[in-house]
Amino acid sequence: MSPEVLEPLRLRPEVERLLLDIGMPPDDSPVYDGKRRAADKPEEAARKFVIWARAIGAVGSYPAGIICALYGECAAADHRVPVSDNRFLFALKHTSGIRRDLADADRRRRLWTIEPAAVVAPEPAPTPPKAIAKPLLNKPRLFHRYVPEQQENLSHAMIQAKAREARRLGRARKQRGSRSHKAA
Repeated sequence: MSPEVLEPLRLRPEVERLLLDIGMPPDDSPVYDGKRRAADKPEEAARKFVIWARAIGAVGSYPAGIICALYGECAAADHRVPVSDNRFLFALKHTSGIRRDLADADRRRRLWTIEPAAVVAPEPAPTPPKAIAKPLLNKPRLFHRYVPEQQENLSHAMIQAKAREARRLGRARKQRGSRSHKAA
C-alpha cells in the first residue's frame, strides 16, 4: 500500500510505546513471520484489550459481539491465539476500565462500555504501619521453643527432669481418653 493510505492508520509514538510496554510486538517484528503465539490468560488478555482499545480510540459502548470481534483484532495485532469468547468476556467483566449496562432498546441485552483512560494523579506514599510489640506467649507454639526469661540459666539435669515430667504428663493425658466414651 502507498504511504498516503497508511499514514492515517499509523499510531502516535507515545501510543505505540504504550503498546510495546504491555508486550505487543512492533509492526516490523519478525514475530509475525512465525506461528501465532500462545493465548494469554483471560485476565491478561482482558487487561491488554482495554489498553489496546483505548490506544486505537475504540472507547464507547458496544454489544458483546462487537467486543469479541474487537478482541479478535487485538489478538491478531498481538499475534496470539485468542482466548475463547466466554472466558474473555468473564475476565473482561472484572477488568477496570470496562462497564456493563443494560441496552435501552432491549433490556435483556448488555452493552459493554470501554471507558476512556482517566488522568491519574499520583497517590501520596502510604504511611508505614506502627510497630506493635507482641505480648509474651504463655504457651509454646508448634515448632517454637519457649523458655521463660527467669529460667534461662537452668542446669542440664534440671532441663532433662522437666522434659521427662512433660513427657510423662503427655502420656498420662493420652491414656485417659475422653469422658464421653466412659459414660457409655
